Amino acid sequence: MQQRPISDEERELLGQYLGGDEAELRRAMLLGYLITWVASAGVLIVLWQMVAWLVRVALGAEFGWDYSGADFIVGAIVLTTGVTTGMHGVRGLRARAQHAPAAAQDRQTGHVIEESLEIIAAKRFQEQEHGGLIYFFKTNDDRIYVIYDTESQDLGVDGKNPLDSSFRPMSQLTIARTPAAEIVVSTTFSGIELPLPEVGDLLIDPLEWPDPDAFCDIPWDELETRLAG
Repeated sequence: MQQRPISDEERELLGQYLGGDEAELRRAMLLGYLITWVASAGVLIVLWQMVAWLVRVALGAEFGWDYSGADFIVGAIVLTTGVTTGMHGVRGLRARAQHAPAAAQDRQTGHVIEESLEIIAAKRFQEQEHGGLIYFFKTNDDRIYVIYDTESQDLGVDGKNPLDSSFRPMSQLTIARTPAAEIVVSTTFSGIELPLPEVGDLLIDPLEWPDPDAFCDIPWDELETRLAG
């Protein structure tokens, strides 16, 4: 690790974290809330339909859309995921408020800590709502670093193919964090381009997704089973 002066782009990103345009921030938070809410509800509805199919095959009973209590089940799913997502958002706001003093200190200090990672393997998983991709990178010291491919998410939201994203992982990854708040303000790939891995299905609830721009504690060999729910 090494320390260097913060760049203008990184300082601007840190300023956005501290506040930025309040209206834009609220819009972004609302959009994130709605996307997470819809994705969470969608996952549970798919699971319900899978159970309904098993009940229909095994018992000959209807427990799906034609079930008399289907409206209640859908309502309960929508309400539960809405409340859970809202609680998650409140926790995020509290965490943001707790980090704000340290982030302000970082902005005034004007330095970041760079860490270089050697990537030896990559896996990627696709969320089911818009097809956004989440990458998991195994380092030479057996850690796993997570990066969300936001371009793939944007492509999916726009009705385009998320796999057309220009995101290309390479063998070296440099991460710049602020020293006090430990906010990642830039990630830069270099070295040899890695082959794009096969796409796995991300089926767990969005509230359980690993944090972006952070190390993940899921063992490398268990990613497929743990992320598929």
